Amino acid sequence: DQEAVDMSRYLLIKEGLFLGSSSAMNCVGAVKAARKLGPGHTLVTILCDSGSRHLTKFHNDDYLKQFDLLPRISQESLDASEVPKGELWFV
Repeated sequence: DQEAVDMSRYLLIKEGLFLGSSSAMNCVGAVKAARKLGPGHTLVTILCDSGSRHLTKFHNDDYLKQFDLLPRISQESLDASEVPKGELWFV
């Protein structure tokens, strides 16, 4: 899932969190729920897996390329002026 790949890379680059696909999807869901609920709410999610068990697939660009799931996010794209600061534009 493209959102999970992008979220995992975003959290790795911006927060230093090396997460697996389940944790990344939990974060995608939390962001979507937060946007729907609006300000003034507290959301909790669980980061249930690390990226260490996903090195050969989820964190492997050669593998992801086979499924057209290359990350759309990188340090360079986060530093670029066309990407709004602090916004998760990929979710």
